[in-house]
Amino acid sequence: MNAPAQVVQDTAAPAPARPDRVEIALAVAAFAVLCVVALRTAPVLVEPDDFAYRASIVGITGGHLLSLSAAQLHALAHQLEPRPGQGNALVAGPHLVIIPQWSRLASGRWISEKDPGYPFLAAPFQFLGLIRLAPLFYGALACIGLFAGARRWLGRFGGATAVGLFCSSGAALLFAWRDYMPTFTDAALIAAGTGSLLWAALAGESTARRRTVAGLLGFLAIEAAVFARYTNIVVLGCAVLAVLVVLWRRRDSCHRGRRGGGSGPRWSSVPASASSAPSSTAGRCGPDTGQERSGSASARSCPISV
Repeated sequence: MNAPAQVVQDTAAPAPARPDRVEIALAVAAFAVLCVVALRTAPVLVEPDDFAYRASIVGITGGHLLSLSAAQLHALAHQLEPRPGQGNALVAGPHLVIIPQWSRLASGRWISEKDPGYPFLAAPFQFLGLIRLAPLFYGALACIGLFAGARRWLGRFGGATAVGLFCSSGAALLFAWRDYMPTFTDAALIAAGTGSLLWAALAGESTARRRTVAGLLGFLAIEAAVFARYTNIVVLGCAVLAVLVVLWRRRDSCHRGRRGGGSGPRWSSVPASASSAPSSTAGRCGPDTGQERSGSASARSCPISV
């Protein structure tokens, strides 16, 4: 066994203990407060965007996926007549009542000007009559991802703190009660995906299958956020770049370890799992073997260079 590998092998930090009841209770309490605030706030369609998204969501539940004929739009507009206190949902046009931020195509059909992704994410809740729970459902996914990722990164109470900060943020309190707006949902999906990727990158003691599943779910959540709002592709690009950088750093450390250079202070006592991407070879160079899984000494262990 070479000396750098020995340092990492001997000083690798043990896996964090399972979260205790206090940590879980604090995280659940923070999310519960957010739910109470959101559900106690009367649903109001504040701006034209709300009406445009609501028309798309209701249209999807009626079997109209993207565009509507003039007759279908007219029927939908009358179906969505505002109740007292909801503001002016409809705008009178020539020979037709139209919905704000819907445009007429050259073919004569009508389509929303908003991104089409969020209506598909919210339509199942609208179909079940649970549209008020749509943002909170995705908020719950965010809390789970943040709790797992932040706790693995920051240690005890790190996950509960991350969930508390997320649920008490001004953006969450302002948008979680607006059922037909995607603002809170796409932010929650980004948070869920980021937390999952962070856990997958740092949980070197976990099995390859669990880390792979967590990493894929993380990317799926961020891709759903892109589906809801196209500008979130920047976040997806940053996530892909971060994973590639982690893979490159781990591979570079492995190559240096094989050459046997840089012993002594060049090698950090940080465990290899702290800088590994989701893969079956976290913390090692080369294929996974039963001997390595059992904790036996091996020259394939990867030191981390700093």
